[in-house]
Amino acid sequence: MAEQVLSNQALGGTTACVSGGIANSTAPMVKLSVDMIRPPVNLDFSLYIYAKGDKTPRLYRDSKYPLKVEDIDRLKQSGTKHVYVVSNEIEAYCDYLKETVVEDTAIAPTVRYEALRQATRSVFNNAAANQLIDEVVDVSEYLDQKTVDLICGDETLLADLFQVMTHDYDTFNHAVNVSTYCVMIAREMRCFSQESLVEIAQGALLHDYGKQYLPSWLLNQADPLSQAQKETVMEHPKRGFEELCSREDLS
Repeated sequence: MAEQVLSNQALGGTTACVSGGIANSTAPMVKLSVDMIRPPVNLDFSLYIYAKGDKTPRLYRDSKYPLKVEDIDRLKQSGTKHVYVVSNEIEAYCDYLKETVVEDTAIAPTVRYEALRQATRSVFNNAAANQLIDEVVDVSEYLDQKTVDLICGDETLLADLFQVMTHDYDTFNHAVNVSTYCVMIAREMRCFSQESLVEIAQGALLHDYGKQYLPSWLLNQADPLSQAQKETVMEHPKRGFEELCSREDLS
């Protein structure tokens, strides 16, 4: 996984970290595209890289230090495409994406779309896992409004969005993909208002909400499901509907 890049010092990295700049936190790291960093900026989270020869990420820029244009240029010139953020700083990272990247219309729609997914993924998953329904609805409303804005933007080419959509068995990615496809189709039908498109997006995003009530081992089981297990899984649309149908903030 480690990207083969120049030494940390050659890339302009700092060493203001315990253990000579090597990340010694047990918290997992979250990958961030270099293209999503818009210098000059003072970030509220630290950035890490895999320098040449490192098996663990090394501190590149501490949150106390400003990030300059030449820092990002140096990374790109070295072939480094990603930096990393410690997961316990994910909230600050998500706030940065929403405030700086998603809202900047000068940035390519595909980059903003990917930033939108990253900015909402951990919050949505955490809220769903802990059955925080109010938070799930709030996050979905923000995500869907921004998705509709991006898809309906004059500068957005749907073919470009297809290229950056992630297709795997992850529940969040699947839900966002379904939501995105529904909005794309509805937009091409040209018979829905902007408000209706947001409602369509939100319904599609929450279509698998009932899966949170299924045990993770069942959702991730590699072997074919037994008949009893299939019947259990098929209950998830009903469970999701029962949980959400009485909410006045959902259509």
